Order: sequence, then structure tokens, then C-alpha cells
Amino acid sequence: MLATLSQLDIYSVSGGEGDSSDVSDIEDYSPTHICRTGCPIIKVDSGKLGKLAESGRSICVAFNSKSTAEPLQVIELDLAYTSQGTPHPAAQYVAISHVRAEGMGNSRGAELPQCRIRQIQGFVDALTGSPAGRTFFWIDSLCLPSADRHTKKLAARHICRVFVSAHSVLALVPSLMSFKSSGAPADRTLAIIAASPWPKRLWTFQEGAVANNFFFQFQDRAVALKHLLSASEQTAMPGLPGDNDTLESLLDKILQFSEDIKVDGFPGCLRYGKEENLSLSRRRAKVKLRGYLRLCFLMLPLFEYFATERERIVVPKVKYALDTVYGTLGRTATGREQRIDRLKSVLGLLEGTVV
Repeated sequence: MLATLSQLDIYSVSGGEGDSSDVSDIEDYSPTHICRTGCPIIKVDSGKLGKLAESGRSICVAFNSKSTAEPLQVIELDLAYTSQGTPHPAAQYVAISHVRAEGMGNSRGAELPQCRIRQIQGFVDALTGSPAGRTFFWIDSLCLPSADRHTKKLAARHICRVFVSAHSVLALVPSLMSFKSSGAPADRTLAIIAASPWPKRLWTFQEGAVANNFFFQFQDRAVALKHLLSASEQTAMPGLPGDNDTLESLLDKILQFSEDIKVDGFPGCLRYGKEENLSLSRRRAKVKLRGYLRLCFLMLPLFEYFATERERIVVPKVKYALDTVYGTLGRTATGREQRIDRLKSVLGLLEGTVV
């Protein structure tokens, strides 16, 4: 069902510049303006987003530049539609992938400056070739609840579904958005992507890995990563995926591992929590788990370009561990103890591997 946000009584517009400070703390991000004069801040009711999350739903939005009274429209997303290759039937929306510390993240509320929303709308309309304001998009800073830790965790469980269900995923990286890609050699463009913060994060890889269509936004256009890779002269890592391993089954194992490392009670589990609340040993365990998961995503042909020489040496060992543990168990054991046993098996096979 299509409705304006004001009809759903879910948003408000406030004047002034808002908080445009550049916050780099890992737990605290604020969005920045890209306009020279402070524009209105558009805020979505985080409590109502939380209620949607409780029933496995979210929203995506579209900016209407022709209406100051109702600048946004919203479509409600039922995230039961999660089959990869089948975009959400209610909307051909674009999911936005970004590094939260680079100006579009917001850990204090579901809100963004109007100038940011207008910019994103222009990008997604150009990507889909739609008239202005006709393409809906999802971005965590507007569409995820932030009212309390419980609803934030609840909504976070559905994030992968959001990216699976999207028609396309568009990565917005400031350093790339100032670079003209037309006419540039593929390897030069890929090197600029590799030097950006995007491939240095962890969950951005998952957002791109499950995408039906994955693009990076540049100053002049959006470019599909697979097209850049096909034009690249860099050779692929040998033997990945293996002869008996399809890309789908490899991704399935990686996603199972990414869920297992979030299990409560396991040292270093990748759950929400401030780093200062963790002991030194748990911090080290968390760093190691993050390193292993990064290596898992680097197995995928879509991301192997971003692997360093050292990582290319270690990746086959990580793949062997995944094949050994998840190739036999599959999804049959989903209880907490079974998940912990799987993690212990993987880490046992990777004992001594430096990440």
C-alpha cells in the first residue's frame, strides 16, 4: 500500500541545521548537511518503526521535491519476501549501502537532513531510469528504529532481508561520488574503491553479497561492480569456489557462519555492545571473528579483488574450514549449543591462522 508519511503520522520536519558535527566514535554517528545553508531535518517516528519491526516489516521512502507539505512517501515492506533473485513484489526499491561514519549514519534517531534525502533520491532515480521521485529507497538512517536497544536488535535481524529483497543495492561512498568513472580504466576505478572505507568495513560486504544487482555511485553515474571486475586485468584467486561448490552454496555457508558468530554467550560474539564493556580477551576474540568473516566474504568472486596478498594466502584455509563444518551440517542444527559447537569446530580448524 502506498501512502504519504504524513498520512501514516510517522514523520515530522523540523527547521534549522540540526546536529551536523562529524562524529567518528564507533557507537555515535550524526548525519552531515551537504547544502551550504541548513535545511530542514526529516524525522521518522522511531517508536512506530519499532512496532513494524516486531511484525517483520520495514519501510522504504521516496522524496517528493514538488511538495513542501508532504515531502515523503512511504511503502511498507513485508520482509517475508526474501528469495534472492526475486525483488520485493510491492516496490522496486533500492537499498542504500554506506559507511555510517561518512555523513549519512545516525545513531541518535531515524532522521536525515532534507539535502541528503534529495541527493539520494536523485541517485536512485538515475539508477532505475525513473521520473523524479518515483523510485523508493531504503536507508538505515531513516528506516531503522533507534528508540531503544531491544527494537534496534529486533530490526537488525531483518537487515539482510531488506538487501535480499531490494531490486538493487547502491553503495554511496563520498570519495567515489567525487570521481568521474566514464573513460577511466576498470582497474583504476577498482583501486579507488579498494582505497575507500567501504571494503574495509564488514557488514557492507554482506549487503553487497546478497544483492540482486550491486552498484557503486560515482560523480557521473552508477556502475555495477561485476562490470568493473569483468573488465579488470587482475587474475582471480585459484580454486574459489571449489569444483563441487556453487556460488549459491558458498554464500549460504558464509551467511550461516555470519549468523552463528552472533550467538549470545560465545566469546567475542558480534552482537550489539560497546567495546569498553568487553574484557581484553573478548575484544581480541571479537577482532578474530570479524577477521574470519571478512575472509569468508573475500571468497566470493564479487569481492576477491579487495583481498590483500596476505589474505589471498589465508582464504583457502578458511574456505576449507567452512566446507568441512557447514558442508555436512547444513541448516539442520539451529539451537544455541549446536551453533556454538559449529563455531568451535571452525575455530579449531583455523587454529594458528593469523587474520
